[in-house]
Amino acid sequence: MPKGRWLAAAAALMLTGAGCGLITINGKPLGSRSGKASRGEARPEAVPGEVGRAAPGADPDLVSLYRSLDYTCCTDEAVRSKGYSSVDASWVFNEAGVPIKSVRGPNPDPSRFPGWDDFDARTKAYAVVLAAINRTWTPVCHEDFAAYRAGWKAVEGEVRPRLDSLAEDAGHYERVEEIRALWELVAQRAKEQDLDLPKEHPSRWGGIRFELLQAYFDLHRQRPSMTPLADSSTVQSFRAHGHPWGDESLERDQYCAYARLYGTPTMQPYSAAGSLDPALLVLPSWAAREPEIEQRLSSSSQAAAEALQHERVDPNRISLQLINPTVGAKVYVGGADHGNDALYEVDAVDRKGTMTTIRASYERHSKRRSGCRRTNRVHRVHADGTVEYEELCTFTPYVTEFQVTLVVDDLPRDRVRKGDRISAYATLTKSKPSPGGGRKKRYVNRFTAKEVHLDRVVRDGELVHQH
Repeated sequence: MPKGRWLAAAAALMLTGAGCGLITINGKPLGSRSGKASRGEARPEAVPGEVGRAAPGADPDLVSLYRSLDYTCCTDEAVRSKGYSSVDASWVFNEAGVPIKSVRGPNPDPSRFPGWDDFDARTKAYAVVLAAINRTWTPVCHEDFAAYRAGWKAVEGEVRPRLDSLAEDAGHYERVEEIRALWELVAQRAKEQDLDLPKEHPSRWGGIRFELLQAYFDLHRQRPSMTPLADSSTVQSFRAHGHPWGDESLERDQYCAYARLYGTPTMQPYSAAGSLDPALLVLPSWAAREPEIEQRLSSSSQAAAEALQHERVDPNRISLQLINPTVGAKVYVGGADHGNDALYEVDAVDRKGTMTTIRASYERHSKRRSGCRRTNRVHRVHADGTVEYEELCTFTPYVTEFQVTLVVDDLPRDRVRKGDRISAYATLTKSKPSPGGGRKKRYVNRFTAKEVHLDRVVRDGELVHQH
């Protein structure tokens, strides 16, 4: 949540003592006209989730309504289902058959409403609805978090041993493939157990998924010739809110702080405006920890941004077949070539010990125009009046071949075979472009590269590896 919105919500809460259950109206706690409690004033303590004993003679209809109300009366879904556009204490009372003007008499719950007699009927009705929501929402949110966290602990128990056991001596591609497999497993388990929070909720981006993404970025940075990872909306969200799981009570407070705004898989949010300000709708046990949560969010997002930073690579990476590069250049072997997908065909694979040499080539077929003569047939007339006439030319086909030798120390699980079509990131070590000019039918450009990372491998028309 932006800091301004967080502070505004916290200010709107106007609670006297976080977690004590006291309600304030227009900045004044019930039971004190000045807004300040008397030093020697004794007040019964309100416990979230519990209903206090009514004062003798309290209106039984009002007591019954107060005790029957809970937070589900006023969620966005409930408000819409009743045909209202916003929450208001009046319709809550009217639906219960208890006119607001009749709200009088002794206190229905002195533990929640000290100074009950100091307020008019409408303010009392407002306080009754608000207190009922406050009393019931926080315990339910805590239960919801406990189930949510238990679900994720089960997922972590399945995933973490595999993540921790990623062998340091395993190949780069093997580790990347394992992380991807774990990522897909986590997504599957989250869907099966309904563990995904709304995308706006910061808690969604914490835990094992953040650790998997961080491990993926760490592996990516180990390949110095590669291009930066794409800045998808998912990566941006992890960079803004990602963090490993930490202190359980703080995680719970953060979870509930944002549950009211965005909901959870099992709890509806409150956002409808009205006499019941949504910022006042729940009694958050996290209110007193607001600075701690804000600091936690700030520090975790800073750490996440650093953990998910890309390696700074040459932004002018060049396509091998478009420009004759110089030695040391960061190149992309493959990619677009005048509208074509220029995958290089593997001509030979030579393995010696831990090193593999891949020889691959790509051919560009073109036509050379010559012997042109102008005809008297108009081709087009330009805006400035210039007339362009058709020409008759002779077109001679020729081939530009790009041969590359890639020296690699690691290969994907499916390896690379003769006949495969590949693309790769690499650093150029040798460059021998073909002299231009002349009327040759074939021009051959030869290159050698190291620091190779295979991007795609296509075999018999099927994609068998992709970065």
